[in-house]
Amino acid sequence: MYRPHSQSAFRKTVLQDFLQMTACVGGAVFAVYIAPSYVNLLYFLVLLGLFWRSKNDYFWFAFFLILINTPANLFFETSSAATRRLPLYSILPGLSFSVYDLFILLGIAKVYYFKYYIGKKFTVSKSAKFLLFYIFLVSIPMSFIIGFEHTGNGFLNNFRPYFYYTLVIPFFFLVNSSKDIYKLGYLTVPYVLVTLIDQLYLLTTGKMLATLVNPDTVRYVVENTITGGARAYFTGYLLLFYAFLFGLQLRMNRKYEIVSGFGYLVIILTFTAFILSATRSYLMMPLMALFGYVLYSKRAAPDLVKLSLITVVFAVIFFSLNLISWESFMKGIWPRFEAFFNVILGGGGGLQNFDTVASRLETDLPELWEAVQYSPLVGAGFSGWFRKYINDDLGFLNSVLVLGWVGFAFLLNFIVFFLKDVNLWASKKYAGKDAKVILHSIAILFFGILLGYATTYDFFTVMQIERIYFVAILVGSAEVAANDIKERKKQFFNS
Repeated sequence: MYRPHSQSAFRKTVLQDFLQMTACVGGAVFAVYIAPSYVNLLYFLVLLGLFWRSKNDYFWFAFFLILINTPANLFFETSSAATRRLPLYSILPGLSFSVYDLFILLGIAKVYYFKYYIGKKFTVSKSAKFLLFYIFLVSIPMSFIIGFEHTGNGFLNNFRPYFYYTLVIPFFFLVNSSKDIYKLGYLTVPYVLVTLIDQLYLLTTGKMLATLVNPDTVRYVVENTITGGARAYFTGYLLLFYAFLFGLQLRMNRKYEIVSGFGYLVIILTFTAFILSATRSYLMMPLMALFGYVLYSKRAAPDLVKLSLITVVFAVIFFSLNLISWESFMKGIWPRFEAFFNVILGGGGGLQNFDTVASRLETDLPELWEAVQYSPLVGAGFSGWFRKYINDDLGFLNSVLVLGWVGFAFLLNFIVFFLKDVNLWASKKYAGKDAKVILHSIAILFFGILLGYATTYDFFTVMQIERIYFVAILVGSAEVAANDIKERKKQFFNS
């Protein structure tokens, strides 16, 4: 049977998790950037060993979610030539595994070794089978038919990022319940503050915080294309997007707020980071998710009124403390948003004159569209052609390049039926509030994801492993919540 929720016990767990996560991430910084290389190799092997023995597996999914999103530009270097990076374990010449690869493989092994798969069955993502059949029967053969001569990268290098979708398997079987997903959310919140500190440091010094521990970082300061000067662009956007999701979860299920109003604080801090970044898409996707929140939550309207009032107070305090001057904000950050809103409202000469959009419409879009025409129906698979033309700024067209219009239809079918199943399980008679809120919040977040997917960011077929990890966590969370509902129904009839 489900145990009653104890607020004091939950707070104690959150504090313990925070201290342990701080120690693990701090140790990772030391191992990667300060200690000799052999310490780096050994440190992460020890952590993987702890994961193997752990009963709190949500903690380790959060740990690698943090690392893979490179908060404050830490752990960003991934080249095999980088001297300071997360370890790369070479098994044979030409065959190496990153620490993320080993984590997923170990997770799958843990599921089958300890027989966690007994009694649990995937529920939500049945439509994924059609997409998987298409990929194995069409996309992978097309990869070899077209070949790899365009980039010199073979099939394994091109396909490797998509292996991260298998993260859904260990996440579903190892994360015990919806309650553990709330605990995972708390582990992401401190890195919202880390990001804000990194942004303020950059705006005040013109340097990245990561240079304090890694002066040779390959990251560069992003220039503001409208005003010039340093722009507080940050890595780890999806980590903050997840924290934003968690803030909404807390507002919809307040028994997990360790302090009253904590959800408001998380939402405001994430929005502050999005605004300071002067990145329109970073702001528009969470705003679209808030629109979804209005549709799903009966308390959304009064919540948003309170959030607006608290935001005003927060802004007054923020500028009063001179963390960044009002003048600097209006001259260095606001103009990028102002240009966007001018275009939306009919001014600014249209999208073709709008900042970086012009180059995307005039150069990137025709190039990617022409590449799609090479194999429009079934796509280029994971071939060299795909690797050469894939473009991170043009959203869903990347999926058409990989899968073709036929495969893209299968992908849309998966997304539509996934959301349909999520809403179906949330409406079940035996759905407890913990699981229902998880499911609703995932549906809400998909409003933002699909906005980005339609315009700018490809979340499903681009090669950024952090996005695939992120989507896998969302799908896995939905599976965990649906399984909780099945268990509640089973327990009801058993009792």
